[in-house]
Amino acid sequence: MNTKKALKTSLLCWSFITAGVMGLMACGGSTAKPGVETGGETMNISGIARFEGPQHCTAFALDWGQDQAPAYALTSGHCVQNYSDPESVYQVVQNQPGQGQLVFKYDNSTASQQITVPVREVVYSTLNQTDLAVLRLEGTVAQLRAQGIAPLKLQNTPAPALSSVTVVGAPMGQFLKKIQCALGQRTDVTEFTWVWQALQANDCQGVEPGMSGSPVINRLNQEVVGVINTTTQDMVDTVTCYLGSPCEITPWGTAPQRQRAYSVPTDTLSGCFANGLWDGSQPHCTLPRSGPALTLDGLYSPLQNTLPGRRWQFGGTADANTRIKIVKAGSDSCQNPNGYQNYKDDPHPLIATEEGVYLACLQNETGLTTWPLQVDNTASTLEPRFKVLEANERSTYIELLYAVPEITRFEYTTARSTLACQTARGFQAYWNVPVDLGPRPVVLCTKTFDRAGNESRVWAHTLN
Repeated sequence: MNTKKALKTSLLCWSFITAGVMGLMACGGSTAKPGVETGGETMNISGIARFEGPQHCTAFALDWGQDQAPAYALTSGHCVQNYSDPESVYQVVQNQPGQGQLVFKYDNSTASQQITVPVREVVYSTLNQTDLAVLRLEGTVAQLRAQGIAPLKLQNTPAPALSSVTVVGAPMGQFLKKIQCALGQRTDVTEFTWVWQALQANDCQGVEPGMSGSPVINRLNQEVVGVINTTTQDMVDTVTCYLGSPCEITPWGTAPQRQRAYSVPTDTLSGCFANGLWDGSQPHCTLPRSGPALTLDGLYSPLQNTLPGRRWQFGGTADANTRIKIVKAGSDSCQNPNGYQNYKDDPHPLIATEEGVYLACLQNETGLTTWPLQVDNTASTLEPRFKVLEANERSTYIELLYAVPEITRFEYTTARSTLACQTARGFQAYWNVPVDLGPRPVVLCTKTFDRAGNESRVWAHTLN
């Protein structure tokens, strides 16, 4: 696996970021309006909450100008669904019982006055093509306002690049915090098993776990333009589109861009509401529907594929209307209707041997399922790290340190010199428990294997 640094850019959330939900019981009677100073203006953040649900994230109440309508909140789909479930790639959850609660007034100045509001229903959630969840809360918008909670309005036009924005979210173990930054261009992004369309990049620094679902707020009108989704902050030095290292898909290549965060634009979401009520069946509601219920079978990305003849394998049942095409990410799009053929005519297409990210586009009358698969035939050049746990005259106990996806497995032995490592035999697997190398001085010889299975050169480290 090539560990050359990702393309340098001037722009910049989520090594899979998460945050939380709460209910309509007041933990205090105040109607104070917590605010955040944003360079001259005060932003009312009382409608932004910690989401304590299946994941701990951030969420915020929505203002559609209909105070007698049910109260709704918005967060990330991965905060609601089990994102380790392969079905999350194609699944759309609708009208399911809610879990958890939103905690409003979750800042330091109002900690004793927090208000919790239960989640009544998940009216919509998906990680298929986008990453959004719409939650129905207990009570009405008017009942939220009566408790000093000010829901947020969504901007109904796209926010242009370079727009000045503020992100407000609840990192794990912290109160709400704000980040001021600027928006970048929209781009398709792939991370782990998902492909998301037209996310908006930003240069927001300090997006932390717990801030998924945070609103991205236009500082000019204080309206929401996006929902924080993922980030490349703190990622391992890699070009792999793995969990924690999302990749931008471009015609020039598919790779992570350092120090970037991404948000799901919200300018079209108003088409899914009518008079303050959720109605996902409206013709102007463009949120994705469930695609073909097909999963990758026995294939894991990234994948080593140096010999021709290996084929895509899918599990599940396809209907007669299911179509398929395989494209290299950036050279074509699953949204392009050209190039599809009937799935049953070729259910096991060949996997390319050329390195890159490939998309299996599976489409039926209902929707689209996209499976990414990264072919990686290059061994990691990342130097392995280890920690000495205990050393005395007779023993030297060490722990080898993983760096997923670049280093997911070790083999090791010892030698009398660094040169002898290159011809050493008797390498044995490291099983994630401390090992005794014997008395020092000693030379540790290690080989690493990336997630695709590529074997590195032998590394030698002398312990004196």
